Amino acid sequence: MVEMFIVYTFSEEEKEDIRTAMKNEKNLVVKERLQAVHMTMQNLKRYEVATILARGTEFVGKWVKTYKESGLDGLSEKRGGVRHHHLTPEQEEFIKDIVVHSLPTDCNYSQAVWSAALLVDLIENMYDKTYTRNGVYALLERLGVSYKKANKIDPKKSHKVIQEWKLQMEKNSKI
Repeated sequence: MVEMFIVYTFSEEEKEDIRTAMKNEKNLVVKERLQAVHMTMQNLKRYEVATILARGTEFVGKWVKTYKESGLDGLSEKRGGVRHHHLTPEQEEFIKDIVVHSLPTDCNYSQAVWSAALLVDLIENMYDKTYTRNGVYALLERLGVSYKKANKIDPKKSHKVIQEWKLQMEKNSKI
């Protein structure tokens, strides 16, 4: 059985809309959809577009058809939806204040700095809200709080020991 594809025609206005949208689009998923439509507008066959994009012909056909039926809005990303923050703005500011102006105490962790695990526990104990470590990182980013990863320091290599070694090496090289 031979599969028949609908052949669409595109106006100059549609072609310009797609070119403009491709230049301005930041979302890679949407950009790929726009590329599929754009290449189809350039009279490439679906299997050629599919090969270039490393996709199936169904992908190309779906987004060309969606564009023709719904315009640029039909190509937009609709996965995910709105994320609801668990904490109120006041609670978030309180967490930010704690992280910025204090250190954790009475914890079972070997470190005296705020970690994502500690913040997950703190939020759960204070507000009975469940966050993941990635959720805490997103919260901190949203609040404008950056975090640093600790550099591992070899206790055998203190600055004093290194400086003494350098001095000794200089003395030995003069002899």
